[in-house]
Amino acid sequence: MEIQERFREQGLPTIPLRTIQRLTDRFVLYHTATHLESLPRLREALEEFGGYVLVLDGTGAAGKMTLVLTDDDDSGGTGWVLLAAPIAEESVVRVTPHLERLKRGLGPPVTGISDQSAGLRDSFRGVFPGVYLLLCQFHVLRSIGESLAGKRYARFKSEVERSGVKRALRSLVQRLRRARGKCREARQTLMWVEEILAWEVETHGRTFPFVWSALEFYGRCEKVGGALEAVLHRPGRRANGSPYLQLEKALQRLRAPAKRGARLTRDLPALRERWGWFERTRRVLGYRNGPVPLSPKGTLSEEALERGRRRQDWLEG
Repeated sequence: MEIQERFREQGLPTIPLRTIQRLTDRFVLYHTATHLESLPRLREALEEFGGYVLVLDGTGAAGKMTLVLTDDDDSGGTGWVLLAAPIAEESVVRVTPHLERLKRGLGPPVTGISDQSAGLRDSFRGVFPGVYLLLCQFHVLRSIGESLAGKRYARFKSEVERSGVKRALRSLVQRLRRARGKCREARQTLMWVEEILAWEVETHGRTFPFVWSALEFYGRCEKVGGALEAVLHRPGRRANGSPYLQLEKALQRLRAPAKRGARLTRDLPALRERWGWFERTRRVLGYRNGPVPLSPKGTLSEEALERGRRRQDWLEG
């Protein structure tokens, strides 16, 4: 239906859905045949790069997955998709035939990268014995981050959301923008509120646990709240509806009711310490805003790793 609609938008005559399906199937067959015929050329091109680093990934839900085999680009490779195929599950039976086909066409990889999936890892070891298989740092960090955050962060995030402070700040920023900064106080308040709400943009599309959004949001509220408090302590009187007092009222939602405020205050130091450990781990592994599985930066000795594991156990207490 989507293809048919696109044709119609471009002024083309209406094509029956059965015809579109037949043409699409034919294109897929031609595309696959061309790819298979070009494997020798692809192999030569990869050899010019010094070989390929095979990234194994299964996307989708069980029963309807796609196995995607690519040449890793973060370690200096091409980023090319070498093979993609539908599979029912990430099992040795389903994955091994595709790896064998890749081996026949391109030879063995320099090394492999995968997540913790036993089906992917066992298949790789069976088809490419003796080739190193690395655990993707994205998945390592995700597991560490989720473990460090735990139920404490989930509770903290829930309390921040229930406070209603985000809704109050968004409402305030809309009113201030409509007023178009008619006074210095309104302009300053607008700048502060936009600084708080900018956390949504400045996370650069990262998701939990690579950014703890509630912790970042709370920190920005604290920073602006401190600056606002300093201004409000200056001599002078303000009308009840002044922008500064409206902002103060919105931020006070994080402190009330008393029970909720106590939970936030109690969890905050522990979460900041845990986030600090996650950031240290990320830097050691050379992880930027995306996975860098073969980063040459940062190494840990076995002793340092053991100390880190003990420290994590202590934090999770």
